[in-house]
Amino acid sequence: MKTVKMLRWMMVMVTAPTMAATVARPCTPAEKWNFQSERKGVWMNRYHAFLVDQESPWMAFSDAIQLKRMSRIMNSANFESDFSEYWVGRVFLQIGLEPLAREYFTSSASHSTQESIRKASKACLEKTKSTATSRLNEKELGFLIRGRDLYSQGKFNESAAELLKIDKRSNLKIDSMNDLSWAYLQSGRIQETIGIALQLRSGIFRNTFSPESMMTAVMALNESCSYPDASRMIQLFLRDYGPSNEWMEKKANGSDPYREISLALKNQSDVPSKIRTEWIRHPGFLIRQDEINRMIGHQRKIRAIPSKIDINRNTLKRNLMSRIQKLMKKPDASEFREIRKDLRRLVRFNRSSRTMISVTAKYETEIPQRQQELIREMNLELKRKNRELLLTLKKVRENIDLVEVEIYQGASKDLLGLKKPRLKKESLPGEQQTVLAWNWGSFNSAELERAEIWEDEIGALKADTKDKCH
Repeated sequence: MKTVKMLRWMMVMVTAPTMAATVARPCTPAEKWNFQSERKGVWMNRYHAFLVDQESPWMAFSDAIQLKRMSRIMNSANFESDFSEYWVGRVFLQIGLEPLAREYFTSSASHSTQESIRKASKACLEKTKSTATSRLNEKELGFLIRGRDLYSQGKFNESAAELLKIDKRSNLKIDSMNDLSWAYLQSGRIQETIGIALQLRSGIFRNTFSPESMMTAVMALNESCSYPDASRMIQLFLRDYGPSNEWMEKKANGSDPYREISLALKNQSDVPSKIRTEWIRHPGFLIRQDEINRMIGHQRKIRAIPSKIDINRNTLKRNLMSRIQKLMKKPDASEFREIRKDLRRLVRFNRSSRTMISVTAKYETEIPQRQQELIREMNLELKRKNRELLLTLKKVRENIDLVEVEIYQGASKDLLGLKKPRLKKESLPGEQQTVLAWNWGSFNSAELERAEIWEDEIGALKADTKDKCH
């Protein structure tokens, strides 16, 4: 007799026929399911209660696990079986454990026999993706791409206008300002070209790695026959980037970038700030560090789960004891049935809670290894970045060397009496010849750094420099 009653209750909890359904806006506050079958079961009411925060995720997890158990003993319950998996994923997403949510959504998106559940699971998978990619805002990335495309077409003023649209807080601002200096130079806007270099040497940008802006400034000063200022700009370039060049030549290959970034937070790193700035704005660092940070948050959440489960368990116990006390005062058949329901729900909750704690604890044990993998990946990418930075710096130095020849040729024609650049002699083993090499030594600031400048917005800064060729 008891078995018959239990099966009748199961029939209420789980609908016998497979249900056709549609879903709108899955994994959003406005998620809604519509069924062609009228017999959708008590479980769907509980799911809707979970969606509107009328039921805790811990109770919802218990309901989802129970739905899965029921579906195994019912005929034609494919929808219920698949939906229970989606529901569990939805619970983990709700409590902020995205990796676990991803596991369940991936499974239901791949294996569900129900189109609506596959659609919902795929949409939810997008919600679990790393948020770090949003740092590279698609809108501003579009500005950068269009600016470069216009530059390649020779539309330099249009390119500059597009690049100026990138927000000053964007991770792409440094790239855009380097590109902007080229667009200004090609369009003959000498003052703006020099202004970019000056701005990237001051304020919030003074620690950025942007040697090309100084190179374009040297070119602009040379084209405007401002030979003394061009020479001083070269010396400023040598002073600004000498430490970076020396560090990358000697230590870049054997460095541990992630450790150096951590040491820099304690002012204990000897890596030049221009290099560290490139590391921390590199997408490979941002994405992986974001995942590491989220894992740290996951550990805190997992450790808080038992106490939150206890709160819900105690609520169930209090409700049950209240009903029992009420029944003892006044016997009532309907109240007795409710007590039995509450008791079954408490038993199910205790059982599913052990499952929840076991699943989350297993994930927590995997976190340290995953963090180390992310750090290894990060270091590999940042070491590749070191090689790119060194190559960029060498190319800039070579180009400035060529421009420097033009500067002294122009200066000699104008009889300005400029001093020759400081060069050092190096004796190569087995050779008796003398070669010229760059001097990366220090250089005191000159008038160029104190030139009168003004600013309407970042990237639209001009230097008070005149064309002296006429």
